[in-house]
Amino acid sequence: MIKFLKNTLILLLLLFSSVSYAIETADSILNKINSSNGIEKIRARFEYSYIYRRNDKNTSLEHAELALKEIRENYPNSNLEAEGIYYKALPIYYDHKYEEALDLFVQSVSLAKKWKDHHLLGNIYFFMGSTYYFHYGDTDETFRYYNLCIEHSILSDNYRILGAVYSSLSNIYRGSGAYEKALELAYKSKENYAKANFREGLAWAAYTMGTLYYSVGLPEDAKDLYGEALSEYRILAKYSGINTGIAICLDQLTNVHSDLGNVDIARAYNNESIGLYKKQSSKAGLSVALNNKALLENSIGNSQEALELLDSSRVLKLEIKDVISLAGLYQNYGKILISLGEYDSAEDSLIIGLNYAKQHNQNKHLVNINKLLSKIYLYKGDYKKAFFYKDNQANLADSITSAKLTKSMVKLENIYEIESKERTIQNLEEQNKLKDESLKREFVVRRLLTLVLFFALTILALLVYFFIEKQRANRKLAESKKHVDEINATKDKFFSIIAHDLKAPFSSILGLSNLLVKDFDTFDKEKSRELIYAINQSSKTSFDLLNNLLEWSRSQRNTIPFVPEVLDIDSLFENIKELLNSNLEAKNINLRLNPHGAKVFADMNMMHTIVRNLISNAIKYSKLDTEIVVDYKIESDKIVFSIEDQGVGISSENISRLFKVDDQYYREGTSGEKGTGLGLIITKEFLEKHGGEIWIKSKPGLGSTFYFSIPHK
Repeated sequence: MIKFLKNTLILLLLLFSSVSYAIETADSILNKINSSNGIEKIRARFEYSYIYRRNDKNTSLEHAELALKEIRENYPNSNLEAEGIYYKALPIYYDHKYEEALDLFVQSVSLAKKWKDHHLLGNIYFFMGSTYYFHYGDTDETFRYYNLCIEHSILSDNYRILGAVYSSLSNIYRGSGAYEKALELAYKSKENYAKANFREGLAWAAYTMGTLYYSVGLPEDAKDLYGEALSEYRILAKYSGINTGIAICLDQLTNVHSDLGNVDIARAYNNESIGLYKKQSSKAGLSVALNNKALLENSIGNSQEALELLDSSRVLKLEIKDVISLAGLYQNYGKILISLGEYDSAEDSLIIGLNYAKQHNQNKHLVNINKLLSKIYLYKGDYKKAFFYKDNQANLADSITSAKLTKSMVKLENIYEIESKERTIQNLEEQNKLKDESLKREFVVRRLLTLVLFFALTILALLVYFFIEKQRANRKLAESKKHVDEINATKDKFFSIIAHDLKAPFSSILGLSNLLVKDFDTFDKEKSRELIYAINQSSKTSFDLLNNLLEWSRSQRNTIPFVPEVLDIDSLFENIKELLNSNLEAKNINLRLNPHGAKVFADMNMMHTIVRNLISNAIKYSKLDTEIVVDYKIESDKIVFSIEDQGVGISSENISRLFKVDDQYYREGTSGEKGTGLGLIITKEFLEKHGGEIWIKSKPGLGSTFYFSIPHK
């Protein structure tokens, strides 16, 4: 659904003042330029430059530069220069010369700050944010400048640009699958357009709502809203001559009717859209329309023509450096190539699309591309990779359902706080004068209130004295309840994690076994063996998880007896080495035990579990043909054990997560072994029963050393 995100946001850049001068025609403004002087003439040149910023960039740039020249000659060091540079930057921006335009926006911001021109700053920051989004794909900078845009627009009551920026943000959130937040921002956009009495903005609001409905799978509702927006844009175009709104509505109606199977209607909308973009010489719009046409032709079996149309769309996107929509484009390549049976080419295209989608946090594309890759590997008979991408698809779909936000997007959570803060500042400034006038009167009142307060506090202290014991008891009760609630919340979250972890291997077992039952006669022995091996691995993963869960549950209920005794350390290590010998041989790992002939006072079963878990963990994350060293040293009050591997290591920020029930961290082993995340948690709890500790030293790529201690007592 994000394939049209860029072009919809481009329209927003036009909306907040796209037909501001509809009543006054270009000819009448030109007459004003020829008949006026001074600031009136400069303002007229600004208007004329703005009208032609997209359709005739040379004319727009010429009048902006003439206005800027006159300002510098006759009105130096005035706020007009900031406006002149801003209007000069606009045609350069729409000519996709983003870096040159950004330099001019920065110059304009510097001058606008000097004059505290909040209205102009709101406009400039909007374009700077959009530049970082379209040209650089930098969402952190995009959100930073959009926040600045909101702050200054609130200060200047610039409702039109507020409507535009909230709508832009709504589309970005929608592209990442955060539909609830997108809907909230869409209503915020509509509210501000209504405050500005901005007809084009309200038409855009209907379009945005339609896009949201389309994204969540409601094409009929989306069709009605797109139709409403299209009718409004056709009326507005008669006065302004701007057809961008019409074209972008036609693009979405093409997609909706194609999905609904109305091929002739979809083709008619698409042809009209292509004609408008060619008339406007809009490469960005034409690339979207050609992409839509490719999908339409593929839906009726014209796959080769569809690929040629995608090639044309891709060339245009690369010319204008459109990095945002490349993920969707390569996804469409993959989809069409799969229908032609060209699986290798489809795989190459989808991998490229996957990288673009990851880079720009496009979760919907990530879900669809993983789904298509799983389909390819299923056709190829590579069931392990097919399951890998299917599992990725399921996890990503879960993340969209929960609508979790990216780190960049979380920065916008203070939008409404900013709005409230700035309004409060304005009110306080207005009240300062009144407060100054009443200070003398308040001084007398304040002294009287101080005396009253003194007596009130004395009475309150006496009351507190009589109730202090009751309060103390209530506080203890509340603290106990809070502690119990925290424990229950932690366990609830833990069991939700366990349920999710169990779902994946059981889904694999069911899926692969169903496939084996259904198509057993068509598989040769090798394919059957591969499926059975995959089922066996998933079963082992499930069994390990359930076994660890049972052991952890027993430890939580204190049903595991703690019976310490004198144990021979070297014999314990030899027994565990023999137990794990098959795992060591599978990776050709040498387990070196350094004997010292010492003994330890510990519970045999718990000690066995501790050492087995840590050595198994080391094997899991060790590389092939490496060595694991198990050693210990005797100190004055404890014995310190160490298990050192030459594996993948772990970053310092993830080490603290290893032993948390509600924030488990685990990853696949070097040979694809699945983890449960419970082994280290159980190990830590068993060590705590002994009065011991566990700690880790590790660097990514250089291996890890797990240390634990057991006191002599």
